[in-house]
Amino acid sequence: MGSVIQLVGERLKQARETVGYTPEEVCQKLGISTEELFLFESGRKSPPLSVLRKLAKLYGVFVGYFYGVKKPEGTAFTLLLDKAKELSLPPETISQVNRFIFLCREIVKLRQKLGIPKPEIPQVDSKENLGELLEDIGIPVIRLPLGRELSSAMVCDENFGVFILVNSDCPDPDQLIAHEYTHILQGEKVHLNAKDCPKATLQSKPPTSKVLWELVLTAVKHELISTSYASDLLEVSPMEIEEFL
Repeated sequence: MGSVIQLVGERLKQARETVGYTPEEVCQKLGISTEELFLFESGRKSPPLSVLRKLAKLYGVFVGYFYGVKKPEGTAFTLLLDKAKELSLPPETISQVNRFIFLCREIVKLRQKLGIPKPEIPQVDSKENLGELLEDIGIPVIRLPLGRELSSAMVCDENFGVFILVNSDCPDPDQLIAHEYTHILQGEKVHLNAKDCPKATLQSKPPTSKVLWELVLTAVKHELISTSYASDLLEVSPMEIEEFL
């Protein structure tokens, strides 16, 4: 039991430092004391599940991460996070990039469980409805609120495939998707489009991606993941998951 609490503590600290929050910022956002956070991160006290859920959301990870649940690594995913940090983006935006990476890794894991190969990169002439076309062939275009300082990003891992991230608050998402698609065709591993979205916010929204939804719902139907876990991934209630099945 002690080793589990210690692992959770180590992962809590690692996740906080990854996105760049100070202990004081975390405590202010969650309404807990710095002493309490120190006890959690040092492995001296086990955080309640309700607090773990809030911390996971704040850091852009899933609760399972704190318990050491393994995800497919992917060197390009790590490179994307490193490049996001180099841009000196605010912690809230880094957290969303981290959230995108975790969703990408979950997509990889679900594909492996369902026996679905990574999709090939198509050569498309028209940029009209490009996001829809890419998702129809299995390339995820994930929309998340990224704040004002990041419009879009992409990651291309030779083992796991291509994934596109679009700021859900930016106007003209088709143009952003086309921008990232061009970088994909140029053979780049990662790209971040640090173009400003002046009116963008960082209010939490569920991730939207046809590929993600279809994989998660198919996995639930095949009893590969629970409805509860599916609701965590899609950030909707278990009841909503049941309605879609």
